[in-house]
Amino acid sequence: MRVNSILQKQKYILKQYKFKDMKKLRPLQTEFLLNDFFKNEEYPGWKNIAVLLIEEGCCLVPIRENIWRGGIGNFIKVESAKGAVDCSMYTFDLEYFLTSQFYKQRRDELFFDLLNKKDEAEAEVNRLEYMIEHIQDLG
Repeated sequence: MRVNSILQKQKYILKQYKFKDMKKLRPLQTEFLLNDFFKNEEYPGWKNIAVLLIEEGCCLVPIRENIWRGGIGNFIKVESAKGAVDCSMYTFDLEYFLTSQFYKQRRDELFFDLLNKKDEAEAEVNRLEYMIEHIQDLG
C-alpha cells in the first residue's frame, strides 16, 4: 500500500506543474533533440528525464540542481519540488525552445553537416558504380 501512496503523491506533485499540451514529435525528431541537445552521460537517467521534458514539459528529479549546464540547461527551469524531499521539478517549454536562436542556429549547423555527409555518400556511391561498370566492361 505504501508504493501506491508514493505514486499518488508523485502524480499529485506533477499535476501542479503540468504545462499546456505539448507538441507531439515524431520518434526521429525526439532522437535528434536527445542526441544533439540533451545528451549528458555524466548523469545516469538523463535520457529518461529528457524524454519526459520533451513529451510532458516537466519531470520530478531526485537532485537539487540542473544536470544540464548552459545550452539546453538555459531552457530548463529548476525549482524545489513542493512536497518532495531533496527533489527538483524541471520544467521545459518545447515550443519556446524550438523558436529560440540557440536552437535555430544549432539546427542549421547540423542540417548542413547532414547535407554534406549525404553529398559525400552520394559521391562515393557514384564512384563505386563507375568502378563496377568498368570492371564489368573488362569481360
